[in-house]
This record gives sequence, structure tokens and C-alpha cells, in this order.
Amino acid sequence: MANIEKLQFPALDITGANYISWTTNVELHLESLALSETIKENNKSTAQEKAKSVIFLRRHLDESIIYDYAHMRDPKELWKSLKDRFDHQKDITLPLARDEWQSLRFQDFDKVINYNSAVLGTVAKLRYCGETITEAQMLEKTYTTFHKDHITLQQQYSCGDTPNFLI
Repeated sequence: MANIEKLQFPALDITGANYISWTTNVELHLESLALSETIKENNKSTAQEKAKSVIFLRRHLDESIIYDYAHMRDPKELWKSLKDRFDHQKDITLPLARDEWQSLRFQDFDKVINYNSAVLGTVAKLRYCGETITEAQMLEKTYTTFHKDHITLQQQYSCGDTPNFLI
């Protein structure tokens, strides 16, 4: 059975690889539909609100996992079950993000915008996992990974008053 209706955002993948962005999208959409209380503990939602939430949640699940949760009619219960199954992404993401951060070097990129994007993406992963990365750390990472031919630029930038990472 194909999902004919257009989705507002990608469905939760069977591997849970997109669980982090999926939960954010679901929470925001439920909030916009005035249904966010339906997935919280001790909610006072009506049967109609709960039904709308369950329909919304199921619509945004991969077809392979819909049947695993077909019996659930309470959005809070469905939300908790999905969380129990897929909310291990931080444990997987943190070591990978730390490794990305350690191996990130300015000199490995041919364009500044590509480096900037890689740094901000890695920092976003680290921050999601609870790590604190400051602007100063991002700037230091950039300065210390300049190519050796650009040592003068490195010294000029590191001595300057550049408060923000964005290049």
C-alpha cells in the first residue's frame, strides 16, 4: 500500500537514521495543529485530538514499521514506543561527530563555504549530543588547520578580533 498523500517531511526511516530530525518535525507540526499535548504525559486530550495525532504519526512512518504499531491508538503510547526503539541516536552520533571534529581540517577543502558547512554541521551534531563547542573553538580549529603555505594568514586571523566563526 503506497503512501499517496504528500508528506510534510520525510517519514521515519526503518533504521531510525532520521529520528532526530523526524521528532523535531513531528513536534513542530503537532504544535501547529494544536495537538502537541497528545504526546505528553498526563494530557487531557479528547478522543478526536488523539485520533488526529495517531493518524498524523502513522502517516509519517516508513511503511515497513507502520504494521509494528498498527494496534496503538494512543499517540502518547505510540510516541513512547518509537522513542524507546529509535532514541539511541545520540549514543551513535556522538563518537562519530567527535571523530569528524578531530579530523576536520581547513586545508582539506577547496572552498571556504564547503569547510564552513562541514564545521557547522559537525558542531550541530556535537551540540545535539550535549557537547559544548564555542565560537572560539571553531575559530581555533580553523586557524590551526590552515595549509602551511598560509601561515601568515593564520597568524593575522588568530591575532585579530574576529568574534564569529562565520566566514
